[in-house]
Amino acid sequence: MRALACALAIAAAVPAFADPPGQTVDQKRAAQLFEEGRTLLTAKDFTGACKKFDAAIALDSLAPGTMLNLGLCNEELGKFKTALYWFRKAEQRATEVDPPLPPVENAAKEHTAKLATEVAHVTLAVTGDAPNPVVKIDGEDINRDDFHQVEIDPGHHVLAASAAGMKNIRVEFDVKGGSQMVELPFVPGDNTVIVDRGAMRRRAAIVAGIVGAVVLATGSGVALYEYGQYHNHKDTYEKVGTDGGKTSDLDDANHAAWVARYWGTGLVAGGLVAMGAAAFVYFTAPQAERVDQTVFAPVVAPDHVGFALSGSF
Repeated sequence: MRALACALAIAAAVPAFADPPGQTVDQKRAAQLFEEGRTLLTAKDFTGACKKFDAAIALDSLAPGTMLNLGLCNEELGKFKTALYWFRKAEQRATEVDPPLPPVENAAKEHTAKLATEVAHVTLAVTGDAPNPVVKIDGEDINRDDFHQVEIDPGHHVLAASAAGMKNIRVEFDVKGGSQMVELPFVPGDNTVIVDRGAMRRRAAIVAGIVGAVVLATGSGVALYEYGQYHNHKDTYEKVGTDGGKTSDLDDANHAAWVARYWGTGLVAGGLVAMGAAAFVYFTAPQAERVDQTVFAPVVAPDHVGFALSGSF
């Protein structure tokens, strides 16, 4: 493979730069990861090689040899847009180091020229009176001047677009290669809606409060009624008790007192607890808030462009 052949061809030039004297601990580790990545690249484990080079560039972000090899492994994986990014950085960086690295610069320049004709593109067509639209693909800002030809890797992507006074646009789409057009139909509108995440809790609290109030009222009614029965039977028993009053009146009085104490008081207590819990849930529920929404989005596929409705409602 051409990329692999290039990696081997510059093997003699890159280590001299990758392992200079006076390295920091991070740079030494980066050099080690670089060598491990190149071994994997030679073994045609391009995914593994990219992981090593990614780890190396995170430790030594100015290493042109690592940049070049990140371009090589991503090119072998068919990620031409990512490969171009690293080849361009390597080409520039190779001229900045002392001494310069012509083999790295020339290899990067050669691959850049080749991939520029092969990388997939997306054309962004803005419709509607959208002032200074902001577009991101996979979180990366797209320059307004590049809307006509945005380089992109194959795979799944997320596009988000916004403009002052316009409804936001968001879409997920897949790229298989080649070129395709995405129409961004901006329409005037507000991007916020009221989202009340505590609404269900408050509704549940209201229901619980009503139930608690009913239980409280029922318990109070039972207590009042049974205490009334208690006094009636007690008075009757006491008036005729010495003259042969019925023992049943005493039993009825005791029963009424028992019902009032345990059922009436229990229901009153249960109602109060339910109402207290309902109040706590109601007042601690999240308040309504205004949040962004996505209301209209284009659907992009290699063979067609359509539209979809999506967002947070």
